[in-house]
Amino acid sequence: MVAAMKVRHVLAGAAVVIAAVLIVNWQAIFYRLAVAPQFSSERVEVPGAYYRYVYKFVHDGSEDMVFDTVVACKTRDTGSKATGPSILNGLTPNLYAQRTRAGHAVLVVSPDVCSWARRGWDGVRREGFLPVVLWFEDADDLSSGLAYVSAQAYAGPNSRLKFVSSKIGPATREEWLAWRTGKDKRPANVVKQDWVRPGLGFGREARARYFEFWPGRKYFVDACHGYIRLKIAEADRAKFHKFWPAHRPRFWMPKGGDGNKAFWAFVQDDVKYVGAVPGEKYLRDFWFGPYEYFAVSDLAGEYGVVLRSNHRDYPGEYFPVMRHDQPPLVTPETGRADHRIWNVVAEGGRNDGYLYCQSAPRSKEERTYYQGDRRGGPIRLSVDEEPVFADPLSRGSITYFVEQDTHLWTRSRVLPIPNGRIE
Repeated sequence: MVAAMKVRHVLAGAAVVIAAVLIVNWQAIFYRLAVAPQFSSERVEVPGAYYRYVYKFVHDGSEDMVFDTVVACKTRDTGSKATGPSILNGLTPNLYAQRTRAGHAVLVVSPDVCSWARRGWDGVRREGFLPVVLWFEDADDLSSGLAYVSAQAYAGPNSRLKFVSSKIGPATREEWLAWRTGKDKRPANVVKQDWVRPGLGFGREARARYFEFWPGRKYFVDACHGYIRLKIAEADRAKFHKFWPAHRPRFWMPKGGDGNKAFWAFVQDDVKYVGAVPGEKYLRDFWFGPYEYFAVSDLAGEYGVVLRSNHRDYPGEYFPVMRHDQPPLVTPETGRADHRIWNVVAEGGRNDGYLYCQSAPRSKEERTYYQGDRRGGPIRLSVDEEPVFADPLSRGSITYFVEQDTHLWTRSRVLPIPNGRIE
């Protein structure tokens, strides 16, 4: 009798366990069949497409430089039904740099026009395209350089380059293979894959090499920084007086700096500005990418061409900012100082059209080496060494500051490395 009761208890317990397992498994099966398809990511490889760009420059007045490059687009759709489509374009090559006779380097960023390469080029203007170009003092040290982001950069007194022409259009896989295997027929690419942040398709070893740090190591540039100077519409200048500190500094931020939400709303919604294109517009109506404005351009891409629409125009002057809290300018002394030093190098307007490119700390070891235990100290911003008055000093990135009551300066940044690989 007792044995029979024990058997019944065991069987009952087993039944409970089996039922629980079946419930859990049914929940998993139901999730896979009914729920997961709504949220799961899908990776779909889209057939490759190809295009060719031909850029011509003159360096230092006498050296012709031609970039005749065929680019392969490898596209992956990694979207989900929950978040919508997410298209990632991998460009090969994504960067191409040539060494000059004097040992400098000129780099062009491949434009992301893969959608045109796939869909066709009918009706697309393919000449007059102004690419984003980086100039480096030393071809063997690409840790800092200048980005040419407007036509004025080539026309200015400090320019080392003259922009001659550009053309962009379709190519075939055969043309890309011929270009890729014909390294002896074209200038060597100064950029090496190990220098650039690994994108999709790179393994752990490549990422480990990229983030490895030792004192004195120099990295490839990660971002290009600067400010855009916009002229305030004449009728709106008096509106700034309520924010302007009483001693009327030339360059200034309002009380509270970037934390003054009322000022943020004011400069975006209550004031009009005059850009490079005639007419007065609100801040939201300007396109702040590093693009030259072409009134009849309809080639919609990144890294060099304007996104044409009726309400976005090329803005004002671009000026580079040198950040002494990041490599290669940072040192253990400046990194551990009480303040971070940012200096806009306008040179009285002669540097119009440029952004300053530098790298950023890539690992905890590197940040500790340069900064110790300090993180995000207040910023001392200046323009040609003239301080920008702020009370208190900003601890975050400074988005806006004002020049008297005549100009608004707004931050600009370019990430010059599109997804892809060097070769």
